[in-house]
Amino acid sequence: MCIRDRGWTRKHAIKVMRRKVRRQAKPPCGRKKTYGPEVAVMLETLWLLMDQPCGKLMAPGLPWWLDSYERHHGALPAELRGQLLGISAAQIDRLLSAAKLRHPRKRHAGGGSGGGRAGGPTRQVSAVDPPG
Repeated sequence: MCIRDRGWTRKHAIKVMRRKVRRQAKPPCGRKKTYGPEVAVMLETLWLLMDQPCGKLMAPGLPWWLDSYERHHGALPAELRGQLLGISAAQIDRLLSAAKLRHPRKRHAGGGSGGGRAGGPTRQVSAVDPPG
C-alpha cells in the first residue's frame, strides 16, 4: 500500500496501520438459556392474573393457577407446562424483571396503619392515666 496512491498523509497512514484487526464475533460464553420467550410470556400472563406477586409467592401457587388457566383457555403444550412447574422463584423474578417495569404495581387507596403521623402509632391519653 503506497501512501501517495491513496493520498494519505504520513500520520494518517500510521494510524491506519496501527488499528486493531477486527476479529470474528465469538459465540456467547456461559450456559444456554433454559427458558425461552414463550415461558416468559406465559409467566407474565399468570403474574398479572395473580395480581403481581413476587417470585417467592408465585412459585408455590403456579400449579393451581395453571390448572385454572387451562380450564378457561385450553391446554398448554406439555413442555411449556413442565417448564412452568419446575421453575424456581429466583428465575421467575429474573424472567419477569422487564414485565415489572412495563406494569408498575398500582397503589391501593387507604391501607396502612400509620395513624396519620409519620412518627409511628399514637397513644391515646385519658384522664385516668397518671403523668410520667
